[in-house]
Amino acid sequence: MSVENFADRLREHQERMAKRPEIEVVAGKLPEVVDQAEDALIERGLSIYQRGNKLVRPIRAGESAEDGIRRRKGALTLQIVTLPGLCEAFDLAAAFAKYDGRTKSLRPIDCPEKIAKTYLARAGRWRLPELLGIVEAPTLRRDGSILDKPGYDDSSGLLFDPGELEPLEIPEQPSRDEALAALALLTDLFRDFPFRSDADRSVAIAAMLTALIRSSLRSAPMLAFTAPTMGSGKSLLADCIARVATGRDAPAMSQGTSREEDQKVILALLIAGDPIVLLDNCAKPIQGDALCTVLTQARYRGRLLGTNEQITVPTAVTFMSTGNNLIFKGDMTTRALVCEIDPNCERPEERSFDRDLRKYIAKHRAQLVAAALTMLRAYVVAKRPSVDIMPFGRFEEWSDWIRSALVWLGEADPCETRERLFIDDPERSELQAVMEAWRNAYGDEKVLAKEITGRAAKAKADGYDEAGTELAEALRGAISDPADARKFGYWIKRNAGKIVNGLRLQRAGEHRTGNLWRCIRQAPVR
Repeated sequence: MSVENFADRLREHQERMAKRPEIEVVAGKLPEVVDQAEDALIERGLSIYQRGNKLVRPIRAGESAEDGIRRRKGALTLQIVTLPGLCEAFDLAAAFAKYDGRTKSLRPIDCPEKIAKTYLARAGRWRLPELLGIVEAPTLRRDGSILDKPGYDDSSGLLFDPGELEPLEIPEQPSRDEALAALALLTDLFRDFPFRSDADRSVAIAAMLTALIRSSLRSAPMLAFTAPTMGSGKSLLADCIARVATGRDAPAMSQGTSREEDQKVILALLIAGDPIVLLDNCAKPIQGDALCTVLTQARYRGRLLGTNEQITVPTAVTFMSTGNNLIFKGDMTTRALVCEIDPNCERPEERSFDRDLRKYIAKHRAQLVAAALTMLRAYVVAKRPSVDIMPFGRFEEWSDWIRSALVWLGEADPCETRERLFIDDPERSELQAVMEAWRNAYGDEKVLAKEITGRAAKAKADGYDEAGTELAEALRGAISDPADARKFGYWIKRNAGKIVNGLRLQRAGEHRTGNLWRCIRQAPVR
Protein backbone atom coordinates (compact mmCIF):
# COMPACT_ATOMS: atom_id res chain seq x y z
CA MET A 1 0.00 0.00 0.00
CA SER A 2 1.39 3.40 -0.97
CA VAL A 3 1.94 6.18 1.57
CA GLU A 4 -0.83 8.19 -0.10
CA ASN A 5 -3.34 5.32 0.13
CA PHE A 6 -2.45 4.66 3.75
CA ALA A 7 -2.94 8.33 4.58
CA ASP A 8 -6.34 8.35 2.84
CA ARG A 9 -7.52 5.28 4.72
CA LEU A 10 -6.28 6.69 8.01
CA ARG A 11 -8.13 9.93 7.36
CA GLU A 12 -11.35 8.05 6.49
CA HIS A 13 -11.02 6.00 9.67
CA GLN A 14 -10.53 9.13 11.77
CA GLU A 15 -13.57 10.76 10.18
CA ARG A 16 -15.71 7.72 10.91
CA MET A 17 -14.48 7.61 14.50
CA ALA A 18 -15.28 11.30 14.90
CA LYS A 19 -18.87 10.67 13.77
CA ARG A 20 -19.52 7.97 16.36
CA PRO A 21 -22.49 8.62 18.64
CA GLU A 22 -21.53 9.30 22.24
CA ILE A 23 -22.82 6.95 24.91
CA GLU A 24 -22.62 8.07 28.51
CA VAL A 25 -22.11 5.20 30.94
CA VAL A 26 -24.29 5.95 33.95
CA ALA A 27 -24.64 3.75 37.02
CA GLY A 28 -28.10 2.24 37.35
CA LYS A 29 -28.88 2.54 33.62
CA LEU A 30 -27.22 -0.59 32.26
CA PRO A 31 -30.17 -1.77 30.09
CA GLU A 32 -30.48 1.65 28.44
CA VAL A 33 -26.74 1.85 27.81
CA VAL A 34 -26.70 -1.65 26.28
CA ASP A 35 -29.64 -0.67 24.04
CA GLN A 36 -27.71 2.37 22.82
CA ALA A 37 -24.62 0.25 22.16
CA GLU A 38 -26.68 -2.17 20.05
CA ASP A 39 -28.22 0.74 18.12
CA ALA A 40 -24.73 2.03 17.33
CA LEU A 41 -23.54 -1.45 16.33
CA ILE A 42 -26.44 -1.86 13.89
CA GLU A 43 -26.01 1.65 12.49
CA ARG A 44 -22.28 1.22 11.93
CA GLY A 45 -22.76 -2.02 9.95
CA LEU A 46 -19.72 -3.91 11.21
CA SER A 47 -20.83 -7.26 9.73
CA ILE A 48 -21.72 -8.88 13.04
CA TYR A 49 -24.67 -11.26 12.88
CA GLN A 50 -26.60 -13.61 15.12
CA ARG A 51 -26.45 -17.31 14.26
CA GLY A 52 -28.22 -19.66 16.59
CA ASN A 53 -27.39 -18.44 20.07
CA LYS A 54 -24.04 -16.91 19.10
CA LEU A 55 -22.76 -13.72 17.52
CA VAL A 56 -20.54 -14.30 14.49
CA ARG A 57 -18.60 -12.37 11.90
CA PRO A 58 -17.35 -13.49 8.46
CA ILE A 59 -13.62 -13.82 7.84
CA ARG A 60 -11.33 -15.00 5.05
CA ALA A 61 -8.51 -16.94 6.64
CA GLY A 62 -5.28 -18.48 5.50
CA GLU A 63 -4.87 -22.17 4.72
CA SER A 64 -5.47 -24.17 7.88
CA ALA A 65 -6.17 -27.59 9.37
CA GLU A 66 -8.15 -26.93 12.54
CA ASP A 67 -10.85 -28.93 14.34
CA GLY A 68 -10.22 -31.83 11.95
CA ILE A 69 -11.14 -29.70 8.90
CA ARG A 70 -8.64 -28.78 6.17
CA ARG A 71 -9.45 -25.45 4.48
CA ARG A 72 -7.87 -23.68 1.53
CA LYS A 73 -6.47 -20.17 1.73
CA GLY A 74 -9.16 -17.54 1.34
CA ALA A 75 -12.01 -19.76 2.54
CA LEU A 76 -14.94 -17.68 3.74
CA THR A 77 -15.99 -18.83 7.21
CA LEU A 78 -17.71 -17.52 10.32
CA GLN A 79 -15.97 -16.78 13.59
CA ILE A 80 -17.72 -16.57 16.95
CA VAL A 81 -17.44 -13.06 18.39
CA THR A 82 -15.65 -13.20 21.74
CA LEU A 83 -15.97 -10.77 24.65
CA PRO A 84 -12.84 -8.77 23.69
CA GLY A 85 -13.97 -8.72 20.07
CA LEU A 86 -17.38 -7.37 21.03
CA CYS A 87 -15.80 -4.68 23.22
CA GLU A 88 -13.72 -3.56 20.23
CA ALA A 89 -16.77 -3.58 17.95
CA PHE A 90 -18.69 -1.40 20.41
CA ASP A 91 -15.72 0.98 20.58
CA LEU A 92 -15.68 1.23 16.78
CA ALA A 93 -19.41 1.90 16.73
CA ALA A 94 -19.71 4.39 19.59
CA ALA A 95 -17.67 6.73 21.79
CA PHE A 96 -18.16 5.74 25.42
CA ALA A 97 -17.77 8.34 28.12
CA LYS A 98 -18.17 8.65 31.88
CA TYR A 99 -18.74 11.69 34.05
CA ASP A 100 -15.61 12.80 35.88
CA GLY A 101 -16.49 14.49 39.18
CA ARG A 102 -13.07 16.08 39.46
CA THR A 103 -13.16 17.88 36.11
CA LYS A 104 -16.97 18.20 36.07
CA SER A 105 -17.04 16.85 32.50
CA LEU A 106 -17.36 13.64 30.46
CA ARG A 107 -14.13 11.80 29.83
CA PRO A 108 -13.61 9.13 27.11
CA ILE A 109 -13.40 5.50 28.23
CA ASP A 110 -13.16 2.13 26.57
CA CYS A 111 -16.36 0.09 26.35
CA PRO A 112 -16.78 -1.50 29.80
CA GLU A 113 -16.71 -5.31 29.71
CA LYS A 114 -19.97 -5.36 31.69
CA ILE A 115 -21.80 -3.85 28.72
CA ALA A 116 -20.44 -6.46 26.30
CA LYS A 117 -21.14 -9.30 28.76
CA THR A 118 -24.70 -8.12 29.24
CA TYR A 119 -25.22 -7.90 25.51
CA LEU A 120 -23.86 -11.42 24.95
CA ALA A 121 -26.29 -12.66 27.60
CA ARG A 122 -29.20 -11.27 25.56
CA ALA A 123 -29.15 -14.25 23.18
CA GLY A 124 -32.60 -14.60 21.69
CA ARG A 125 -33.32 -10.87 22.07
CA TRP A 126 -30.67 -9.46 19.73
CA ARG A 127 -31.80 -7.13 16.96
CA LEU A 128 -28.80 -7.85 14.75
CA PRO A 129 -29.51 -9.58 11.40
CA GLU A 130 -29.89 -13.36 11.65
CA LEU A 131 -27.43 -15.19 9.40
CA LEU A 132 -28.57 -18.46 7.85
CA GLY A 133 -25.47 -18.97 5.72
CA ILE A 134 -22.75 -17.53 3.50
CA VAL A 135 -22.52 -17.95 -0.27
CA GLU A 136 -19.75 -17.04 -2.70
CA ALA A 137 -21.81 -17.13 -5.88
CA PRO A 138 -25.26 -15.86 -6.83
CA THR A 139 -28.01 -18.20 -5.72
CA LEU A 140 -31.76 -18.65 -5.80
CA ARG A 141 -33.96 -17.93 -2.81
CA ARG A 142 -36.54 -20.44 -1.59
CA ASP A 143 -39.17 -18.89 -3.84
CA GLY A 144 -36.87 -19.23 -6.87
CA SER A 145 -36.01 -15.53 -7.12
CA ILE A 146 -32.44 -14.53 -7.95
CA LEU A 147 -30.04 -13.31 -5.26
CA ASP A 148 -27.11 -11.65 -7.02
CA LYS A 149 -26.50 -8.46 -5.05
CA PRO A 150 -23.43 -8.66 -2.77
CA GLY A 151 -24.00 -8.15 0.93
CA TYR A 152 -26.56 -9.32 3.44
CA ASP A 153 -29.95 -10.30 2.01
CA ASP A 154 -32.80 -9.63 4.45
CA SER A 155 -35.36 -11.90 2.82
CA SER A 156 -33.18 -15.03 2.84
CA GLY A 157 -30.81 -14.38 5.73
CA LEU A 158 -27.83 -15.09 3.45
CA LEU A 159 -24.60 -13.14 3.11
CA PHE A 160 -23.32 -13.05 -0.47
CA ASP A 161 -19.61 -12.31 -0.85
CA PRO A 162 -18.56 -12.82 -4.50
CA GLY A 163 -14.83 -12.59 -3.78
CA GLU A 164 -13.07 -12.59 -7.14
CA LEU A 165 -16.04 -13.93 -9.10
CA GLU A 166 -16.70 -11.93 -12.25
CA PRO A 167 -20.14 -10.31 -12.67
CA LEU A 168 -22.61 -12.62 -14.35
CA GLU A 169 -26.10 -12.38 -15.76
CA ILE A 170 -28.88 -14.83 -14.96
CA PRO A 171 -32.02 -14.46 -17.10
CA GLU A 172 -35.17 -13.66 -15.13
CA GLN A 173 -37.44 -15.64 -17.48
CA PRO A 174 -35.31 -18.37 -19.09
CA SER A 175 -37.02 -20.75 -21.48
CA ARG A 176 -36.66 -24.53 -21.53
CA ASP A 177 -34.42 -24.19 -24.59
CA GLU A 178 -32.13 -21.84 -22.65
CA ALA A 179 -32.11 -24.34 -19.80
CA LEU A 180 -31.15 -27.15 -22.20
CA ALA A 181 -28.28 -25.05 -23.53
CA ALA A 182 -27.16 -24.43 -19.95
CA LEU A 183 -27.36 -28.15 -19.19
CA ALA A 184 -25.20 -28.89 -22.24
CA LEU A 185 -22.52 -26.56 -20.83
CA LEU A 186 -22.45 -28.43 -17.51
CA THR A 187 -22.51 -31.81 -19.23
CA ASP A 188 -19.53 -30.72 -21.31
CA LEU A 189 -17.63 -29.81 -18.13
CA PHE A 190 -17.80 -33.47 -17.06
CA ARG A 191 -17.20 -35.00 -20.49
CA ASP A 192 -13.88 -36.67 -19.61
CA PHE A 193 -15.18 -38.50 -16.54
CA PRO A 194 -15.98 -42.18 -17.22
CA PHE A 195 -19.39 -42.34 -15.55
CA ARG A 196 -20.82 -45.80 -15.07
CA SER A 197 -24.23 -44.64 -16.35
CA ASP A 198 -26.24 -41.56 -17.23
CA ALA A 199 -27.69 -41.60 -13.72
CA ASP A 200 -24.16 -41.30 -12.30
CA ARG A 201 -23.51 -38.22 -14.43
CA SER A 202 -26.84 -36.86 -13.22
CA VAL A 203 -25.64 -37.19 -9.61
CA ALA A 204 -22.57 -35.09 -10.46
CA ILE A 205 -24.70 -32.35 -12.04
CA ALA A 206 -27.14 -32.53 -9.10
CA ALA A 207 -24.21 -32.03 -6.73
CA MET A 208 -23.25 -28.79 -8.50
CA LEU A 209 -26.84 -27.51 -8.45
CA THR A 210 -27.15 -28.43 -4.78
CA ALA A 211 -23.93 -26.63 -3.86
CA LEU A 212 -25.25 -23.41 -5.43
CA ILE A 213 -28.68 -23.30 -3.74
CA ARG A 214 -28.20 -25.46 -0.63
CA SER A 215 -29.06 -22.59 1.71
CA SER A 216 -32.54 -22.42 0.18
CA LEU A 217 -33.28 -26.10 0.86
CA ARG A 218 -34.35 -27.52 4.20
CA SER A 219 -32.26 -30.64 3.62
CA ALA A 220 -30.18 -32.34 0.95
CA PRO A 221 -28.67 -35.83 0.59
CA MET A 222 -24.96 -36.53 0.70
CA LEU A 223 -23.50 -36.62 -2.83
CA ALA A 224 -20.88 -39.36 -3.03
CA PHE A 225 -18.21 -40.14 -5.63
CA THR A 226 -16.74 -43.62 -5.83
CA ALA A 227 -14.60 -45.76 -8.14
CA PRO A 228 -13.06 -49.25 -8.11
CA THR A 229 -9.53 -47.93 -7.68
CA MET A 230 -7.59 -44.87 -6.60
CA GLY A 231 -6.56 -42.24 -9.10
CA SER A 232 -9.85 -42.49 -11.01
CA GLY A 233 -10.80 -38.82 -10.62
CA LYS A 234 -13.17 -38.87 -7.62
CA SER A 235 -11.48 -36.02 -5.78
CA LEU A 236 -11.12 -34.00 -8.99
CA LEU A 237 -14.84 -34.36 -9.58
CA ALA A 238 -15.63 -33.12 -6.06
CA ASP A 239 -13.15 -30.25 -6.45
CA CYS A 240 -14.77 -29.18 -9.73
CA ILE A 241 -18.12 -28.84 -8.01
CA ALA A 242 -16.66 -26.92 -5.08
CA ARG A 243 -14.64 -24.62 -7.33
CA VAL A 244 -17.73 -23.63 -9.31
CA ALA A 245 -19.65 -22.84 -6.10
CA THR A 246 -16.89 -21.20 -4.05
CA GLY A 247 -13.83 -20.66 -6.24
CA ARG A 248 -11.66 -23.18 -4.36
CA ASP A 249 -11.47 -26.82 -3.33
CA ALA A 250 -13.94 -27.88 -0.66
CA PRO A 251 -12.94 -27.96 3.01
CA ALA A 252 -12.11 -31.59 3.74
CA MET A 253 -12.50 -33.80 6.78
CA SER A 254 -11.54 -37.40 7.42
CA GLN A 255 -13.67 -40.12 8.96
CA GLY A 256 -13.50 -39.94 12.73
CA THR A 257 -12.34 -42.75 14.97
CA SER A 258 -15.28 -42.35 17.36
CA ARG A 259 -18.82 -41.02 17.58
CA GLU A 260 -17.65 -38.17 19.83
CA GLU A 261 -14.98 -37.11 17.34
CA ASP A 262 -17.50 -37.05 14.49
CA GLN A 263 -19.87 -34.89 16.52
CA LYS A 264 -17.07 -32.47 17.42
CA VAL A 265 -15.91 -31.99 13.84
CA ILE A 266 -19.42 -31.70 12.41
CA LEU A 267 -20.41 -29.08 14.99
CA ALA A 268 -17.22 -27.11 14.29
CA LEU A 269 -17.88 -26.94 10.55
CA LEU A 270 -21.52 -25.96 11.10
CA ILE A 271 -20.47 -23.12 13.41
CA ALA A 272 -17.94 -21.99 10.80
CA GLY A 273 -20.66 -21.93 8.16
CA ASP A 274 -18.72 -23.85 5.50
CA PRO A 275 -21.14 -24.08 2.54
CA ILE A 276 -19.51 -27.29 1.22
CA VAL A 277 -17.66 -30.06 3.06
CA LEU A 278 -15.92 -33.11 1.63
CA LEU A 279 -15.62 -36.33 3.63
CA ASP A 280 -12.47 -37.43 1.87
CA ASN A 281 -10.94 -40.84 1.12
CA CYS A 282 -13.40 -42.89 3.16
CA ALA A 283 -12.04 -46.36 3.87
CA LYS A 284 -14.76 -47.43 6.35
CA PRO A 285 -18.52 -47.64 5.86
CA ILE A 286 -20.09 -44.18 6.09
CA GLN A 287 -22.47 -44.01 9.06
CA GLY A 288 -23.15 -42.04 12.23
CA ASP A 289 -26.03 -40.47 14.13
CA ALA A 290 -24.67 -36.93 13.91
CA LEU A 291 -24.20 -37.11 10.15
CA CYS A 292 -27.67 -38.61 9.65
CA THR A 293 -29.23 -35.82 11.71
CA VAL A 294 -27.38 -33.01 9.94
CA LEU A 295 -28.41 -34.32 6.52
CA THR A 296 -32.13 -34.38 7.32
CA GLN A 297 -32.74 -31.62 9.88
CA ALA A 298 -32.70 -27.85 9.32
CA ARG A 299 -30.80 -27.25 12.59
CA TYR A 300 -28.36 -29.18 14.74
CA ARG A 301 -27.74 -28.85 18.46
CA GLY A 302 -24.48 -29.83 20.11
CA ARG A 303 -22.11 -29.07 22.93
CA LEU A 304 -19.20 -26.70 22.39
CA LEU A 305 -15.84 -28.40 22.88
CA GLY A 306 -14.48 -28.03 26.41
CA THR A 307 -17.70 -26.56 27.82
CA ASN A 308 -21.18 -27.57 28.91
CA GLU A 309 -22.69 -24.91 26.66
CA GLN A 310 -25.13 -26.04 23.99
CA ILE A 311 -25.31 -24.30 20.63
CA THR A 312 -27.91 -24.60 17.87
CA VAL A 313 -26.80 -23.90 14.30
CA PRO A 314 -28.28 -24.18 10.77
CA THR A 315 -27.28 -27.23 8.72
CA ALA A 316 -27.21 -25.59 5.26
CA VAL A 317 -24.14 -27.52 4.10
CA THR A 318 -23.59 -29.57 0.94
CA PHE A 319 -21.93 -32.79 2.08
CA MET A 320 -19.86 -34.73 -0.45
CA SER A 321 -17.76 -37.84 0.05
CA THR A 322 -15.14 -39.78 -1.89
CA GLY A 323 -13.64 -43.26 -1.58
CA ASN A 324 -12.82 -46.46 -3.39
CA ASN A 325 -15.86 -48.77 -3.50
CA LEU A 326 -17.73 -46.63 -0.98
CA ILE A 327 -20.08 -48.39 1.40
CA PHE A 328 -22.92 -46.72 3.29
CA LYS A 329 -24.26 -48.45 6.38
CA GLY A 330 -27.62 -48.45 8.14
CA ASP A 331 -29.63 -45.22 8.03
CA MET A 332 -27.07 -43.53 5.78
CA THR A 333 -28.25 -45.70 2.87
CA THR A 334 -31.42 -43.58 2.79
CA ARG A 335 -29.52 -40.28 2.94
CA ALA A 336 -27.06 -40.43 0.05
CA LEU A 337 -26.73 -40.62 -3.71
CA VAL A 338 -23.65 -42.19 -5.25
CA CYS A 339 -21.89 -41.33 -8.50
CA GLU A 340 -19.61 -44.10 -9.76
CA ILE A 341 -16.81 -43.56 -12.24
CA ASP A 342 -14.90 -46.46 -13.77
CA PRO A 343 -11.91 -45.76 -16.02
CA ASN A 344 -11.65 -49.46 -16.96
CA CYS A 345 -7.87 -49.49 -16.82
CA GLU A 346 -5.20 -50.72 -14.43
CA ARG A 347 -3.50 -47.34 -13.88
CA PRO A 348 -6.18 -44.63 -14.11
CA GLU A 349 -3.83 -42.01 -12.67
CA GLU A 350 -1.91 -42.09 -15.95
CA ARG A 351 -4.92 -41.00 -18.00
CA SER A 352 -4.82 -37.51 -19.49
CA PHE A 353 -7.76 -35.10 -19.71
CA ASP A 354 -8.41 -32.88 -22.72
CA ARG A 355 -8.01 -29.81 -20.51
CA ASP A 356 -6.92 -28.73 -17.07
CA LEU A 357 -10.31 -28.56 -15.37
CA ARG A 358 -9.13 -26.43 -12.47
CA LYS A 359 -7.81 -23.77 -14.85
CA TYR A 360 -10.89 -24.11 -17.06
CA ILE A 361 -13.24 -23.51 -14.13
CA ALA A 362 -11.18 -20.54 -12.92
CA LYS A 363 -11.60 -18.94 -16.36
CA HIS A 364 -15.25 -19.87 -16.96
CA ARG A 365 -16.64 -19.96 -13.41
CA ALA A 366 -19.13 -17.12 -13.92
CA GLN A 367 -20.50 -18.80 -17.05
CA LEU A 368 -20.87 -22.15 -15.26
CA VAL A 369 -22.65 -20.59 -12.27
CA ALA A 370 -25.02 -18.76 -14.60
CA ALA A 371 -25.75 -21.99 -16.49
CA ALA A 372 -26.58 -23.92 -13.33
CA LEU A 373 -28.90 -21.24 -11.99
CA THR A 374 -30.52 -20.78 -15.40
CA MET A 375 -31.55 -24.45 -15.34
CA LEU A 376 -33.14 -24.16 -11.92
CA ARG A 377 -34.70 -20.78 -12.63
CA ALA A 378 -36.24 -22.08 -15.88
CA TYR A 379 -37.91 -24.90 -13.96
CA VAL A 380 -39.40 -22.35 -11.53
CA VAL A 381 -40.56 -20.08 -14.38
CA ALA A 382 -42.24 -23.10 -16.01
CA LYS A 383 -44.19 -23.48 -12.73
CA ARG A 384 -42.34 -26.63 -11.71
CA PRO A 385 -43.91 -29.14 -14.11
CA SER A 386 -44.69 -32.55 -12.65
CA VAL A 387 -42.32 -35.36 -13.62
CA ASP A 388 -42.70 -39.12 -13.19
CA ILE A 389 -40.42 -39.93 -10.26
CA MET A 390 -40.78 -41.83 -7.00
CA PRO A 391 -40.82 -39.84 -3.74
CA PHE A 392 -37.52 -39.34 -1.89
CA GLY A 393 -38.47 -39.18 1.78
CA ARG A 394 -36.71 -36.60 4.01
CA PHE A 395 -35.51 -34.71 0.94
CA GLU A 396 -38.80 -33.62 -0.60
CA GLU A 397 -37.71 -30.03 -1.33
CA TRP A 398 -34.47 -31.18 -2.92
CA SER A 399 -36.32 -33.76 -4.99
CA ASP A 400 -39.08 -31.36 -6.07
CA TRP A 401 -36.57 -28.83 -7.33
CA ILE A 402 -33.12 -30.12 -8.26
CA ARG A 403 -34.00 -33.72 -9.08
CA SER A 404 -37.23 -32.77 -10.87
CA ALA A 405 -35.51 -30.04 -12.89
CA LEU A 406 -32.93 -32.54 -14.17
CA VAL A 407 -35.57 -35.10 -15.17
CA TRP A 408 -37.67 -32.32 -16.77
CA LEU A 409 -34.66 -31.48 -18.95
CA GLY A 410 -34.23 -35.10 -20.05
CA GLU A 411 -31.46 -36.15 -17.66
CA ALA A 412 -31.56 -39.52 -15.93
CA ASP A 413 -33.03 -39.61 -12.44
CA PRO A 414 -30.07 -39.33 -10.00
CA CYS A 415 -32.01 -41.46 -7.51
CA GLU A 416 -31.58 -44.48 -9.79
CA THR A 417 -28.22 -44.94 -8.07
CA ARG A 418 -29.84 -45.47 -4.65
CA GLU A 419 -30.46 -49.19 -5.20
CA ARG A 420 -26.71 -49.86 -5.10
CA LEU A 421 -26.52 -48.45 -1.57
CA PHE A 422 -29.13 -50.90 -0.27
CA ILE A 423 -27.50 -53.86 -2.00
CA ASP A 424 -24.04 -53.01 -0.61
CA ASP A 425 -25.21 -52.11 2.92
CA PRO A 426 -23.50 -54.57 5.30
CA GLU A 427 -26.07 -53.89 8.03
CA ARG A 428 -28.91 -54.83 5.69
CA SER A 429 -27.03 -57.96 4.58
CA GLU A 430 -26.51 -59.00 8.23
CA LEU A 431 -30.21 -58.47 8.98
CA GLN A 432 -31.28 -60.44 5.92
CA ALA A 433 -28.98 -63.34 6.82
CA VAL A 434 -30.34 -63.58 10.37
CA MET A 435 -33.98 -63.38 9.28
CA GLU A 436 -33.56 -66.02 6.59
CA ALA A 437 -31.78 -68.36 9.01
CA TRP A 438 -34.44 -67.66 11.67
CA ARG A 439 -37.22 -68.38 9.20
CA ASN A 440 -35.59 -71.62 8.08
CA ALA A 441 -35.14 -72.74 11.66
CA TYR A 442 -38.51 -71.78 13.18
CA GLY A 443 -40.96 -70.81 10.44
CA ASP A 444 -43.90 -68.95 12.07
CA GLU A 445 -43.09 -70.25 15.55
CA LYS A 446 -42.87 -67.78 18.48
CA VAL A 447 -39.50 -67.96 20.22
CA LEU A 448 -37.39 -66.25 22.87
CA ALA A 449 -34.07 -64.66 21.95
CA LYS A 450 -32.27 -66.99 24.38
CA GLU A 451 -33.80 -70.04 22.63
CA ILE A 452 -32.26 -68.91 19.33
CA THR A 453 -28.82 -68.18 20.79
CA GLY A 454 -28.94 -71.44 22.77
CA ARG A 455 -29.67 -73.44 19.64
CA ALA A 456 -26.97 -71.60 17.72
CA ALA A 457 -24.39 -72.28 20.46
CA LYS A 458 -25.34 -75.96 20.67
CA ALA A 459 -25.24 -76.41 16.89
CA LYS A 460 -21.86 -74.76 16.77
CA ALA A 461 -20.62 -77.25 19.37
CA ASP A 462 -22.03 -80.53 18.01
CA GLY A 463 -22.44 -79.66 14.29
CA TYR A 464 -25.52 -81.90 13.78
CA ASP A 465 -28.19 -79.19 13.49
CA GLU A 466 -27.98 -77.73 9.98
CA ALA A 467 -30.54 -74.95 10.64
CA GLY A 468 -28.88 -74.14 13.97
CA THR A 469 -25.48 -73.96 12.29
CA GLU A 470 -26.90 -71.51 9.75
CA LEU A 471 -28.23 -69.43 12.66
CA ALA A 472 -24.82 -69.48 14.35
CA GLU A 473 -23.11 -68.19 11.20
CA ALA A 474 -25.70 -65.45 10.71
CA LEU A 475 -25.52 -64.34 14.36
CA ARG A 476 -21.74 -64.25 14.23
CA GLY A 477 -22.00 -61.63 11.47
CA ALA A 478 -24.60 -59.58 13.35
CA ILE A 479 -23.50 -59.69 17.01
CA SER A 480 -20.10 -61.45 16.93
CA ASP A 481 -21.00 -63.96 19.68
CA PRO A 482 -23.85 -66.33 18.66
CA ALA A 483 -24.35 -67.35 22.32
CA ASP A 484 -24.89 -63.83 23.73
CA ALA A 485 -28.68 -63.81 24.34
CA ARG A 486 -28.72 -60.34 25.92
CA LYS A 487 -26.88 -58.73 23.04
CA PHE A 488 -29.10 -60.53 20.55
CA GLY A 489 -32.18 -59.28 22.40
CA TYR A 490 -31.02 -55.69 21.96
CA TRP A 491 -30.28 -56.41 18.30
CA ILE A 492 -33.83 -57.71 17.76
CA LYS A 493 -35.39 -54.63 19.38
CA ARG A 494 -33.25 -52.35 17.22
CA ASN A 495 -34.30 -54.13 14.02
CA ALA A 496 -37.90 -55.05 14.81
CA GLY A 497 -40.32 -53.89 12.14
CA LYS A 498 -37.76 -53.52 9.35
CA ILE A 499 -38.60 -55.32 6.12
CA VAL A 500 -35.81 -56.96 4.12
CA ASN A 501 -36.46 -59.24 1.15
CA GLY A 502 -40.06 -59.74 2.29
CA LEU A 503 -39.18 -60.78 5.86
CA ARG A 504 -39.90 -58.90 9.08
CA LEU A 505 -39.17 -59.41 12.79
CA GLN A 506 -42.28 -58.96 14.91
CA ARG A 507 -43.00 -59.05 18.63
CA ALA A 508 -45.39 -61.95 19.31
CA GLY A 509 -46.26 -61.66 23.00
CA GLU A 510 -44.64 -62.10 26.40
CA HIS A 511 -43.23 -65.03 28.32
CA ARG A 512 -42.35 -65.02 32.01
CA THR A 513 -38.66 -64.90 31.03
CA GLY A 514 -38.88 -62.30 28.27
CA ASN A 515 -40.46 -61.17 25.00
CA LEU A 516 -41.54 -63.64 22.35
CA TRP A 517 -40.59 -62.93 18.71
CA ARG A 518 -41.21 -64.39 15.31
CA CYS A 519 -40.02 -63.82 11.75
CA ILE A 520 -42.93 -63.37 9.36
CA ARG A 521 -43.35 -62.99 5.63
CA GLN A 522 -44.59 -59.47 4.97
CA ALA A 523 -47.38 -59.26 2.41
CA PRO A 524 -46.52 -56.75 -0.35
CA VAL A 525 -48.27 -53.37 -0.15
CA ARG A 526 -50.63 -52.83 -3.08
